[in-house]
Formats: sequence, C-alpha cells, structure tokens
Amino acid sequence: MTEEQLLSKDRQKVAQFLSLAESGTVQAGLTSKQQQQQREYIMRQRDIYANAAFRAQDKLIPKTSPAYLENIQEMNQVKSNLENLALQQKAIGENQQQYLDDVESGRVSKANYVNGKSNGLADIYSGQANMNIDNFGNITFEVDGEYKPYAQLADYSLKAIDTANGILDIVDKVAGSKTPLSQAQMGIFNNRIKSILDGASKADVISLVKDDLLPGFENIDIDSELFKTEKLADLKTQVQNIITTAAKDINGRKSSATSTPKEKAFYGFDEDSKKYYKRVMLPDGSYNLSIVPAEEAVAANPDLIEQNTIYLTDEELSGLNTDFVGPQV
Repeated sequence: MTEEQLLSKDRQKVAQFLSLAESGTVQAGLTSKQQQQQREYIMRQRDIYANAAFRAQDKLIPKTSPAYLENIQEMNQVKSNLENLALQQKAIGENQQQYLDDVESGRVSKANYVNGKSNGLADIYSGQANMNIDNFGNITFEVDGEYKPYAQLADYSLKAIDTANGILDIVDKVAGSKTPLSQAQMGIFNNRIKSILDGASKADVISLVKDDLLPGFENIDIDSELFKTEKLADLKTQVQNIITTAAKDINGRKSSATSTPKEKAFYGFDEDSKKYYKRVMLPDGSYNLSIVPAEEAVAANPDLIEQNTIYLTDEELSGLNTDFVGPQV
C-alpha cells in the first residue's frame, strides 16, 4: 500500500472511534478489556509484594543475609513496576487525545508510512490493538504480529509545515524580485536553503517530499532507498538540488524577459527623397534610421500607400544613404 492509502486507512479507524466515542459506546483511554488486564496485573504484583514482605519479616532470616536482601529487592521491584504502569497509563490517555486531534485535522505526516506499514497508533488509540503488560510494568501492544513496548511506538511525525514555509519564503523572494538575482545572490539563496535542510530531521525532509508542502514535488519520483536513516545526507542533497534548480529556472526566465526588450520600429515615406525609411527606437531613447524597400515598408504599414507622411530633416536626409543614428528623443 502507498503512504496515502495507509494514512487514509488510519484516518478511517480514527473517524470510526470518534463517532463511537461521541455516541458514548466507547470511552477514551484503555478499553474495558485492557483495564481488566491492568487490574489483574496489579493484583498479581500485590501478591508478589505481600509474599516478599512476609518472608522479609521472618525473624529466622538475618537482615544482612542474601535471602533478606532478595526479598527487599523484590518488594522494591514491585513498587517500580506499578509506578511504571501508572505513568504509561497516564501517557496513553494524554497522547491518545493529541493523536486523534492530529489525525482528524490532517497534521499527521506520510513520513510515518514510508516503510510501507502503519505505525500502529490508530489501532492502539482506537482500542483495536491487543495489549499486554510485561514483568516490569511496561505496556506493550501487538503491531505487525509482534508485541512492542508502548514507549517505542508513541512517537509519530507531523507535517513539516514550518520547514516548508521557511523554504517558500526564500523562494518567493526570488520569484518576487523585479530584476534577476546575480550569481552572488543566488549563492546566498542556495546557502540559506542548505542551512534549513541541514537543521531538518529525517521525518521533516521526508514530509517535504511526501506531504505536498512544496509545489512540484508531487510529480517527482525519489528513490525510497533515500528514506533510510543512513541515506539522510543524500536525501537532503537531492531535495536541495530540486529546490535550487527550480529557483534558477525562475531567475533565468526573469533574466530573459528583462534582457531582450522588443524593438519599436516605425515605417514612413519621405516626399522630398521619394524613399521609404525605417526608424528603430533604441532602449536609450535614440533611434536608427535607414532606407528600406517599398515592399517592406508597405507590408508593415499599409497606410503608407495613400497617406502623405512627414518630411525628414536635412540631417536625416543626408544620412539616408547609410544607417543614421539619430539623437535621443
């Protein structure tokens, strides 16, 4: 399944759970079955504690003996187990609401699914995942056929919106510039993009690629091998190259548009010399004047056939035998 399909499947699970929660059919936190598992675990731990405490009180066992110290250690372990269980239960309750909100609002990134699997959190927080509690009070959930500690599953990635906005702000300055940026300015642009990517996490960079945060990336196929942790530097380099190449194209088009202004040409007929001429206005305000064939002049300005045009000056007439550069106007 694709990242989009996996995320969509998790969205459906969350939507179903929220619908049931609103109706009162289910409650937040652990399910009834999971709460029963928790109560049974606590009862077993209390039995272990009581037995160890009873043995530790045996007057026949010296308080300096290994047996006594072992009983005390067992009692302390039970306390630690129950504290650990309570902390994880609290974390699950708090994290559940945040995760459900993030999924419902569309903040969860496709970066969580690039390995081709769901991270299991939608099943955990919707009460669909099997739960267990190990000997040390760690809550574990079954994900992909294997029980894993909740602490290893709790983290997930959000869309890298801040990182994307930082990049887009810099690109917008290139696009919004009225004149082309110089090579030095483009160098500064490249360094700023590199600085943002250098500070980005693996999940953030993948989010830039997968979450449609940057225009054009939805049409670019990036090798999934680059999503591996050991390939992070290569992934950042490729993303930077894509962004800088796009910016160069924008800057290049702007340069072409500003460096080649269209010439303004005017055709006319002089009554005195009986010649057709072409006046080309130059960017600096001056103009070139030259004789042209009648066919060219009339094709450019058909009105010349019937109209009497202006008379050229003596200076202009004297230059009609060669190209004449007129004064600035």
